Amino acid sequence: MRFKLIYIFMLFLQLQTLSAESNTTTEQELSYIDKIHKILSDTILDYSNSIDIMLSNTLHKFDTNSTQDINGRATDSFFHSDKFLEETDETFVSVRVDSNFNSNGTHQSNISINARLPLSRSTKEFNFFINDLNQNNFNDLVNHNTIDKNTGTQIGVNYFAPIFHQINSKYSIGTNGINPFSIARYTINKSFYTWLIQPAQAFKYSLKDGFEEETKIYFDKQLTESRLFRIDIYRSSKADSSGMNYGLALQHFWLLKDNTGISLSQLFSGNTQYEYSTNNPLFPQETQRDNKITNYTTSLSYRKSVWRKWFFYGVTPNVNFQKSNNFETNYGISLFLDLHFGNIK
Repeated sequence: MRFKLIYIFMLFLQLQTLSAESNTTTEQELSYIDKIHKILSDTILDYSNSIDIMLSNTLHKFDTNSTQDINGRATDSFFHSDKFLEETDETFVSVRVDSNFNSNGTHQSNISINARLPLSRSTKEFNFFINDLNQNNFNDLVNHNTIDKNTGTQIGVNYFAPIFHQINSKYSIGTNGINPFSIARYTINKSFYTWLIQPAQAFKYSLKDGFEEETKIYFDKQLTESRLFRIDIYRSSKADSSGMNYGLALQHFWLLKDNTGISLSQLFSGNTQYEYSTNNPLFPQETQRDNKITNYTTSLSYRKSVWRKWFFYGVTPNVNFQKSNNFETNYGISLFLDLHFGNIK
């Protein structure tokens, strides 16, 4: 693992070098890469437009109200947060390569793809989505804040219903491998003094896991044009699992420049029926239950676009204390590369 860390850090140093030398690199040397990126982006837009034209000839159009402009939209867009993936009207395909290292000896590498293909001619009611999420617990709320916790690529269609009494509704059907699922999600935006409050309730049913539901409440405060403070309260339950998952995340997003941002997050999470095994050598091992907080995680994320505005890299050091590890200190670091194709705002 030491050699992998050295290799990845060398890669980041090379990226920093590319950023420093980009001012002296001629346009001719980079024109080939720019052309490839433009061809891929235009292809994505063309396919989306072709599907859009086909559906616009068969679907009835409904008049919908414009959605409320949410404070921190630029911040969510830069960090590709859950709110960005749920609400964006951009057409894009995003590819992420990441590696996670922990002091307890665990290591995980992953390649994930997210895509949104809105169909503007068919009104703003439909878009295709692709999600590839591998995290399976609330610790990943900070980076991948979604209802589905299964491993594998999700492919499906979102339908955005007309706003009804200020309630935004979205209905999704898709499949996760050979596991079809459907999701209904409802949100409402309310202002309270300098805070923007957004409750969100989601219901999901899949053949494999049965019924699931989750509630999230976002409390956003725009400190300055470049700084956003967010409180995220979370709870969820599943038909085949006892107890209720719950959590609280405190997040501070800061856009240092147009191409650089940092975020500081503090996470608390647990389950009302958390099961764990006792490890006291004086007594036989047995399974007990606990309803207190079972995980504390602090993380600092640095994200920057370098070389080109569609090429991102980042590093996220973190420290967590989990009951499953007797609350012993576990240090970790996550390194990632993001490539973004399509519309860039």
